[in-house]
Formats: sequence, structure tokens, C-alpha cells
Amino acid sequence: MKKFLFLAAIAVLALGACSKNEIAKDTNPDNVVSFTTYAGRTLTKANSTLINGGDFSTSTNPNIGVFAWLKATGAFQGNESDLMMNNVKVTLQDGGNTASDTYSNLQYWPKDVASVPGNYKNTISFAAYYPYGDEHITATPATGLGAYNFTVDEDVSKHTDFMVSDVVPNLIKAQSDAGSVPFRFRHMLTKVQFYVKQAASYTGTTIKVTSIKLAGVKTKGTLTTNYNPDTGGTGFNWGGLSTAQTYEFINTFKNLTTTPAKVADDDDDYTYLMIPQNLGNDVTITFKYTVTPSEGVPVNETVTFKLNEAKVSGTPLTQWEQNQNIKYTFTVALDVITFKAEAVAWEDEKNAGLTITD
Repeated sequence: MKKFLFLAAIAVLALGACSKNEIAKDTNPDNVVSFTTYAGRTLTKANSTLINGGDFSTSTNPNIGVFAWLKATGAFQGNESDLMMNNVKVTLQDGGNTASDTYSNLQYWPKDVASVPGNYKNTISFAAYYPYGDEHITATPATGLGAYNFTVDEDVSKHTDFMVSDVVPNLIKAQSDAGSVPFRFRHMLTKVQFYVKQAASYTGTTIKVTSIKLAGVKTKGTLTTNYNPDTGGTGFNWGGLSTAQTYEFINTFKNLTTTPAKVADDDDDYTYLMIPQNLGNDVTITFKYTVTPSEGVPVNETVTFKLNEAKVSGTPLTQWEQNQNIKYTFTVALDVITFKAEAVAWEDEKNAGLTITD
């Protein structure tokens, strides 16, 4: 069993919305506010939102929701309520690699600007989330930073790769990417995959898994986002977790070999995107399997254990964390009956004489 960590991926976008601020703007087409992202390491799921690469090219819903705050003076604090762009839908172009200005009510960079510590004038700060319009994101922050309510679907094929960007603060055009705003998106969920295998080749014996169920995983929660003006960092925190759910990985059968195999052949459908959480003793996994020897009666087994008993490099994995990529491998081993033998040594040799006399 191995655990992998995914670094956040980044993308290129363009956004805009109506502004209530009376700040002079240059409405030359070359001065449109657009958005880009840059790819880091590998970042879309059966519902085609799972991002496994550095851009959004595989997504069938390449839309983000954008928030923006325009300030006449002063640095962005993260508690501003006057939004220049309030959850504006932006469709990414070329997987986010090409700056996009395809959005309603185009915005333009202000004139007469400054963005250096102690001297901020007519700057814009930005944040975004992905995917826009997804039914599992049941609430977004009223002022751009704050609470997102999220639900993990009962159907694993509909799991959503929920991501939120770092805040891009106090930006002016001269500091942008040729007029584009660079967003860095971070995975807010834990990516979990399950594999099964048998420990060894058992001659003449077949091991068939007939059911695997994961129970007790919480599927509703609130993600709170915030911005620290002292460090320029964006914070993310999950809370209010509820609604334990049971997921059945397979309900037919799967013959095991010594090579780890995913619980189902569809790589996306059986990639679980879960809310980060502590794995208490109530989070369990139950296996049902049948051992069929070459001769004799098949034996059916049912085994349940706590998921927090699984180990990474010898240490129990007791928590799912944001942006983790975890691969569980479950191994079925048989206690084969083997035989040894020893012989009791002969007694010491005794010499016996026999004399025959005519």
C-alpha cells in the first residue's frame, strides 16, 4: 500500500463582471481582464470533473466561478463585501492554457494604479472555484471568501473534483500575465483508490471476491476559505461533517491474482473523491470472498476490519487529508496446510550370535 501526495495544479482563464465602483478604466479591447493558470504537477472523473493533469483539458465541465474585489485604496484584507465579480461563470479555453475573455459583462483594468506595499490604488483581487454549476456544491460564499457547502454523491461515478484557487491579491495589469490573472487551483478533497490481490499463487485454488463495502464515511461538510493579508496566504478548512454513507465497491465477483487489480476495471468510476476526515473506528471495510480448492467444498468467508488499521510505511493511516492521493491494496492470504515429517531413529544395533554344531 502506498500513499501519494498530489501537488496543486494550475490553469489559465479569463473573467469579468459588472462593477459598481466608479473607477476610471481603459476600455481598449487590449485592456480586458482575462485569466490564465499555469500548470504545476499533475492535477476529471466519470462525471468528467476529475483533474489528473496540469490543466483542465479532460474536463467536460471546464467552467469556474470567479469572485473579484476592486479597491480604490488600501490592501486587500479578505473581509471585503463589495464584489466587482460575484460568482461569474468563466469557461476555460484550451483546458485553461489560453487566456479567456469569454464571459458576460467584460471587465477592464483600471487606470491610475499602484500595487506596492504601503501604496495600493485601484487594485483588483481575485479568487475562483471549480467546477461552476456542479450540483454537489450546494452553497458558495456570499462575499467570495467563506463557506462552501459540499456533498459527496452516493454514486461514485458522479463524484466531483472540487477545487478552490488561492487568492490573487492586489493585482494591477502590469503585474498580471499580459493582462491575464493567473489562478492556482488546489484539490479540496482526498483521492482514494482501492485494489485487491492474493498473497501468493495457491496451486489448484481459486479466490473469488464477491463483495467489498466501505461504511461510515462522512459525505457532507462545509469548506471555509479565508485570506491572511499579513502572509498573503489562502486558508482552507473542513468542518461540520455529517451523513455517513456506505459504498459497495463490487457486487458480482472478481477472481484474484498476485497482481493488484482495481476493485473495478473502470479507472474513473472507481476513483473515490472524499471529504477529508478523521478515520474513526466506525469507518470499516467488509470483504466477502470464496475459496475454492481443486477438490473439495468451496468455503465462504466474511471479514470486517477498521480502515484505520491500514498502514503506510508501517504507520496506521488514521486521517484523509486535503489533496492526498491514497492507494489502498488489500491482500487475501491463505494459511495453506503443509506437512513435515521425521522418522524415529533406529535403536542401537545389537549383535546377536547363533552357532550351529553338527
